[in-house]
Amino acid sequence: MITGQNTKTIYDLVKNTGDEFKDHVFLRYEENDVVYDVTYKQFAADCMAIAAWVAEKSRQAGRRLHVGLMGSSSHHYLAALLGIMSAGCVSVPLDIQVNLDTFCDCLTRSDVDILFYDWEHRSLVDGAKERCPRITDYISLQHGRHVPCSDNILKQYAGQEITPHIDTRELAMIL
Repeated sequence: MITGQNTKTIYDLVKNTGDEFKDHVFLRYEENDVVYDVTYKQFAADCMAIAAWVAEKSRQAGRRLHVGLMGSSSHHYLAALLGIMSAGCVSVPLDIQVNLDTFCDCLTRSDVDILFYDWEHRSLVDGAKERCPRITDYISLQHGRHVPCSDNILKQYAGQEITPHIDTRELAMIL
């Protein structure tokens, strides 16, 4: 049962809902005329895979990372959003309707280290690569053969568990 006592962080929320609602459908989406169902258990596993990847990157950097998200709401976007916070890092959802100057200003002011993005916004991302040297990783939220993508992270880190050190008083998201 999910209670205020056992659910203090986003990590707790993801784990507890995955455990409690296991095989119930969390979300349904369509891709190429095929409808896919994602259960709470699978979604929690996807969030944990992203969390494990971000936690590893954070350990390598020696600090909590700020991770930007540039895209529309989707299965991978939501898994990244919650996975980042589950790892104890900071999610930075970004406006998709901005010009390059505003986009780069937001990335810089929010100290983004890693950027997840929808492929349709790659022109902004390409511009940011030249103007935002702090960003070390650019990850496409759609499958890509020649670019790092969230699919690869989900496969490589599938089944990995983390034990994050989360202070409930720390920042989890910059809007």
